Amino acid sequence: MTDMTTAAAGHFRVGQTLSRAWNVFIANFPKMFLIALGFTIFFTLPSLMIRDLQAGQPQQAIPVAQLFGWIAFTVAVVILLYPLGQAAILYMAFQSLRGRLVSVIEALRKGLSRFWAIVGLTVLTVLGIWAGMLLLIVPGIMFAVRWSMALPACVVEGLGPLTSMKRSAELTKGHRWKLFGVFLLLMIVSWIVGWLIGFVLRPTDLVIANIGSVIWSAAWTAFWYVVLVMIYHDLRVAKEGVDIERLAAVFD
Repeated sequence: MTDMTTAAAGHFRVGQTLSRAWNVFIANFPKMFLIALGFTIFFTLPSLMIRDLQAGQPQQAIPVAQLFGWIAFTVAVVILLYPLGQAAILYMAFQSLRGRLVSVIEALRKGLSRFWAIVGLTVLTVLGIWAGMLLLIVPGIMFAVRWSMALPACVVEGLGPLTSMKRSAELTKGHRWKLFGVFLLLMIVSWIVGWLIGFVLRPTDLVIANIGSVIWSAAWTAFWYVVLVMIYHDLRVAKEGVDIERLAAVFD
Protein backbone atom coordinates (compact mmCIF):
# COMPACT_ATOMS: atom_id res chain seq x y z
CA MET A 1 0.00 0.00 0.00
CA THR A 2 1.43 3.39 -0.98
CA ASP A 3 1.58 6.42 1.28
CA MET A 4 -1.06 8.10 -0.87
CA THR A 5 -3.67 5.48 -0.05
CA THR A 6 -3.02 4.81 3.60
CA ALA A 7 -4.08 6.47 6.82
CA ALA A 8 -3.14 5.56 10.34
CA ALA A 9 -5.75 3.65 12.30
CA GLY A 10 -7.24 5.84 15.03
CA HIS A 11 -6.18 9.11 13.39
CA PHE A 12 -7.91 11.43 10.95
CA ARG A 13 -5.60 14.19 9.72
CA VAL A 14 -7.14 16.85 7.51
CA GLY A 15 -3.89 17.92 5.87
CA GLN A 16 -3.02 14.41 4.74
CA THR A 17 -6.59 13.80 3.58
CA LEU A 18 -6.66 16.93 1.40
CA SER A 19 -3.19 16.20 0.02
CA ARG A 20 -4.17 12.69 -1.10
CA ALA A 21 -7.46 14.00 -2.49
CA TRP A 22 -5.53 16.47 -4.62
CA ASN A 23 -3.23 13.71 -5.92
CA VAL A 24 -6.19 11.53 -6.87
CA PHE A 25 -7.94 14.49 -8.49
CA ILE A 26 -4.92 15.42 -10.62
CA ALA A 27 -4.35 11.79 -11.67
CA ASN A 28 -7.95 11.57 -12.97
CA PHE A 29 -8.61 15.20 -13.84
CA PRO A 30 -9.59 14.94 -17.55
CA LYS A 31 -12.14 12.17 -16.95
CA MET A 32 -13.55 13.59 -13.72
CA PHE A 33 -13.80 17.05 -15.25
CA LEU A 34 -15.65 15.67 -18.28
CA ILE A 35 -18.21 13.92 -16.06
CA ALA A 36 -18.69 16.96 -13.82
CA LEU A 37 -18.94 19.29 -16.81
CA GLY A 38 -21.76 17.21 -18.23
CA PHE A 39 -24.15 17.94 -15.38
CA THR A 40 -22.69 21.27 -14.28
CA ILE A 41 -23.61 22.88 -17.60
CA PHE A 42 -27.27 22.03 -17.13
CA PHE A 43 -27.21 22.91 -13.44
CA THR A 44 -25.63 26.36 -13.79
CA LEU A 45 -27.24 27.44 -17.08
CA PRO A 46 -30.60 28.55 -15.61
CA SER A 47 -28.96 30.60 -12.83
CA LEU A 48 -26.61 32.24 -15.34
CA MET A 49 -29.52 33.09 -17.63
CA ILE A 50 -31.50 34.62 -14.76
CA ARG A 51 -28.47 36.62 -13.61
CA ASP A 52 -27.74 37.91 -17.11
CA LEU A 53 -31.37 38.82 -17.70
CA GLN A 54 -31.47 40.78 -14.46
CA ALA A 55 -28.21 42.54 -15.38
CA GLY A 56 -29.47 43.45 -18.84
CA GLN A 57 -32.95 44.55 -17.73
CA PRO A 58 -32.66 45.59 -14.08
CA GLN A 59 -35.97 47.45 -14.10
CA GLN A 60 -38.03 44.59 -15.51
CA ALA A 61 -39.35 41.62 -13.58
CA ILE A 62 -38.61 38.16 -14.91
CA PRO A 63 -41.82 36.49 -16.16
CA VAL A 64 -43.10 34.12 -13.48
CA ALA A 65 -43.65 31.25 -15.92
CA GLN A 66 -40.13 31.60 -17.27
CA LEU A 67 -38.64 31.77 -13.77
CA PHE A 68 -40.49 28.69 -12.56
CA GLY A 69 -39.58 26.86 -15.76
CA TRP A 70 -35.88 27.44 -15.11
CA ILE A 71 -36.26 26.46 -11.46
CA ALA A 72 -38.06 23.24 -12.41
CA PHE A 73 -35.35 22.45 -14.94
CA THR A 74 -32.62 22.98 -12.34
CA VAL A 75 -34.41 20.77 -9.81
CA ALA A 76 -34.79 18.03 -12.42
CA VAL A 77 -31.05 18.19 -13.15
CA VAL A 78 -30.22 17.97 -9.44
CA ILE A 79 -32.49 14.98 -8.95
CA LEU A 80 -31.65 13.07 -12.14
CA LEU A 81 -28.22 14.05 -13.49
CA TYR A 82 -26.36 14.94 -10.31
CA PRO A 83 -26.71 11.46 -8.74
CA LEU A 84 -25.25 9.80 -11.81
CA GLY A 85 -22.31 12.18 -11.98
CA GLN A 86 -21.71 12.00 -8.23
CA ALA A 87 -21.63 8.22 -8.20
CA ALA A 88 -19.38 8.05 -11.25
CA ILE A 89 -16.80 10.46 -9.81
CA LEU A 90 -16.90 8.74 -6.41
CA TYR A 91 -16.35 5.35 -8.02
CA MET A 92 -13.48 6.66 -10.14
CA ALA A 93 -11.81 8.27 -7.11
CA PHE A 94 -12.20 5.15 -5.02
CA GLN A 95 -10.71 2.92 -7.68
CA SER A 96 -7.83 5.37 -8.04
CA LEU A 97 -7.05 4.74 -4.36
CA ARG A 98 -6.54 1.10 -5.34
CA GLY A 99 -4.16 2.10 -8.10
CA ARG A 100 -6.74 1.45 -10.82
CA LEU A 101 -7.61 3.95 -13.54
CA VAL A 102 -11.11 3.38 -14.90
CA SER A 103 -12.78 4.78 -18.00
CA VAL A 104 -15.61 7.30 -18.04
CA ILE A 105 -17.95 4.64 -19.44
CA GLU A 106 -17.14 2.19 -16.63
CA ALA A 107 -17.60 4.91 -14.01
CA LEU A 108 -20.97 5.96 -15.46
CA ARG A 109 -22.08 2.34 -15.63
CA LYS A 110 -21.27 1.88 -11.94
CA GLY A 111 -23.06 5.14 -11.24
CA LEU A 112 -26.19 3.86 -12.95
CA SER A 113 -26.15 0.77 -10.73
CA ARG A 114 -26.68 3.02 -7.67
CA PHE A 115 -28.78 5.64 -9.44
CA TRP A 116 -32.13 5.31 -7.68
CA ALA A 117 -30.60 4.80 -4.25
CA ILE A 118 -28.67 8.06 -4.67
CA VAL A 119 -31.76 9.86 -5.99
CA GLY A 120 -33.62 8.81 -2.83
CA LEU A 121 -30.67 9.82 -0.67
CA THR A 122 -30.41 13.21 -2.40
CA VAL A 123 -34.10 13.95 -1.85
CA LEU A 124 -34.01 12.94 1.82
CA THR A 125 -30.85 14.83 2.70
CA VAL A 126 -31.85 17.99 0.82
CA LEU A 127 -35.27 18.03 2.48
CA GLY A 128 -33.69 17.39 5.88
CA ILE A 129 -31.09 20.13 5.47
CA TRP A 130 -33.67 22.61 4.17
CA ALA A 131 -35.92 21.83 7.15
CA GLY A 132 -32.94 22.39 9.43
CA MET A 133 -32.14 25.69 7.73
CA LEU A 134 -35.66 26.89 8.50
CA LEU A 135 -34.91 26.26 12.18
CA LEU A 136 -32.49 29.18 12.54
CA ILE A 137 -29.90 27.76 10.08
CA VAL A 138 -27.67 26.01 12.65
CA PRO A 139 -29.58 22.68 12.63
CA GLY A 140 -29.32 22.62 8.83
CA ILE A 141 -25.53 23.01 9.01
CA MET A 142 -25.38 20.26 11.64
CA PHE A 143 -27.42 17.94 9.44
CA ALA A 144 -25.22 18.70 6.41
CA VAL A 145 -22.08 17.72 8.32
CA ARG A 146 -23.75 14.73 9.96
CA TRP A 147 -24.84 13.35 6.58
CA SER A 148 -21.77 14.41 4.60
CA MET A 149 -20.53 10.80 4.30
CA ALA A 150 -23.91 9.38 3.28
CA LEU A 151 -23.17 9.60 -0.44
CA PRO A 152 -19.83 7.72 -0.31
CA ALA A 153 -21.41 5.14 2.01
CA CYS A 154 -24.30 4.68 -0.43
CA VAL A 155 -21.98 4.19 -3.42
CA VAL A 156 -19.16 2.24 -1.78
CA GLU A 157 -21.12 0.07 0.64
CA GLY A 158 -24.22 -0.33 -1.50
CA LEU A 159 -26.53 0.93 1.27
CA GLY A 160 -30.04 2.32 0.96
CA PRO A 161 -30.81 6.00 1.56
CA LEU A 162 -31.80 5.83 5.23
CA THR A 163 -29.07 3.34 6.09
CA SER A 164 -26.51 5.55 4.35
CA MET A 165 -27.59 8.53 6.46
CA LYS A 166 -27.29 6.47 9.64
CA ARG A 167 -23.90 5.17 8.52
CA SER A 168 -22.70 8.72 7.89
CA ALA A 169 -23.78 9.75 11.38
CA GLU A 170 -21.70 6.92 12.83
CA LEU A 171 -18.60 7.74 10.78
CA THR A 172 -18.66 11.49 11.42
CA LYS A 173 -19.28 11.20 15.16
CA GLY A 174 -16.36 12.73 17.05
CA HIS A 175 -15.02 14.50 13.94
CA ARG A 176 -17.86 16.85 12.99
CA TRP A 177 -16.23 20.11 14.07
CA LYS A 178 -13.15 19.17 12.12
CA LEU A 179 -15.25 18.28 9.08
CA PHE A 180 -17.19 21.53 9.41
CA GLY A 181 -13.90 23.41 9.30
CA VAL A 182 -12.78 21.53 6.18
CA PHE A 183 -16.05 22.12 4.34
CA LEU A 184 -16.14 25.79 5.35
CA LEU A 185 -12.57 26.30 4.13
CA LEU A 186 -13.33 24.62 0.79
CA MET A 187 -16.46 26.71 0.27
CA ILE A 188 -14.59 29.93 1.05
CA VAL A 189 -11.87 29.02 -1.44
CA SER A 190 -14.49 28.13 -4.04
CA TRP A 191 -16.31 31.44 -3.53
CA ILE A 192 -13.12 33.51 -3.70
CA VAL A 193 -11.86 31.85 -6.89
CA GLY A 194 -15.30 32.01 -8.50
CA TRP A 195 -15.56 35.71 -7.65
CA LEU A 196 -12.11 36.38 -9.05
CA ILE A 197 -12.95 34.59 -12.30
CA GLY A 198 -16.09 36.69 -12.68
CA PHE A 199 -14.27 39.88 -11.75
CA VAL A 200 -11.49 39.28 -14.31
CA LEU A 201 -13.59 37.93 -17.19
CA ARG A 202 -16.86 39.86 -16.97
CA PRO A 203 -15.41 43.20 -18.24
CA THR A 204 -14.13 41.42 -21.37
CA ASP A 205 -17.20 39.49 -22.48
CA LEU A 206 -20.30 38.14 -20.74
CA VAL A 207 -20.23 34.83 -22.64
CA ILE A 208 -16.58 34.25 -21.78
CA ALA A 209 -17.32 35.04 -18.13
CA ASN A 210 -20.15 32.50 -18.10
CA ILE A 211 -17.96 29.85 -19.73
CA GLY A 212 -15.25 30.53 -17.14
CA SER A 213 -17.80 30.14 -14.34
CA VAL A 214 -19.06 26.82 -15.70
CA ILE A 215 -15.52 25.46 -16.16
CA TRP A 216 -14.54 26.44 -12.63
CA SER A 217 -17.75 24.99 -11.20
CA ALA A 218 -17.17 21.66 -12.96
CA ALA A 219 -13.56 21.40 -11.81
CA TRP A 220 -14.45 22.31 -8.25
CA THR A 221 -17.40 19.90 -8.14
CA ALA A 222 -15.16 17.03 -9.21
CA PHE A 223 -12.58 17.92 -6.56
CA TRP A 224 -15.30 18.20 -3.89
CA TYR A 225 -16.44 14.62 -4.48
CA VAL A 226 -12.86 13.36 -4.42
CA VAL A 227 -12.45 15.04 -1.03
CA LEU A 228 -15.62 13.31 0.19
CA VAL A 229 -14.24 9.92 -0.87
CA MET A 230 -10.91 10.57 0.80
CA ILE A 231 -12.56 11.71 4.04
CA TYR A 232 -14.82 8.64 3.96
CA HIS A 233 -11.81 6.38 3.39
CA ASP A 234 -9.77 7.96 6.18
CA LEU A 235 -12.66 7.94 8.65
CA ARG A 236 -13.18 4.23 8.07
CA VAL A 237 -9.47 3.55 8.45
CA ALA A 238 -9.36 5.64 11.64
CA LYS A 239 -12.49 4.11 13.18
CA GLU A 240 -12.40 0.55 11.85
CA GLY A 241 -8.81 -0.07 10.74
CA VAL A 242 -9.94 -1.47 7.37
CA ASP A 243 -7.71 -1.37 4.29
CA ILE A 244 -8.61 -0.18 0.81
CA GLU A 245 -9.11 -3.67 -0.62
CA ARG A 246 -11.69 -4.54 2.03
CA LEU A 247 -13.46 -1.27 1.38
CA ALA A 248 -13.51 -1.92 -2.36
CA ALA A 249 -14.67 -5.53 -2.11
CA VAL A 250 -18.25 -4.44 -2.87
CA PHE A 251 -17.18 -3.53 -6.43
CA ASP A 252 -15.56 -6.89 -7.22
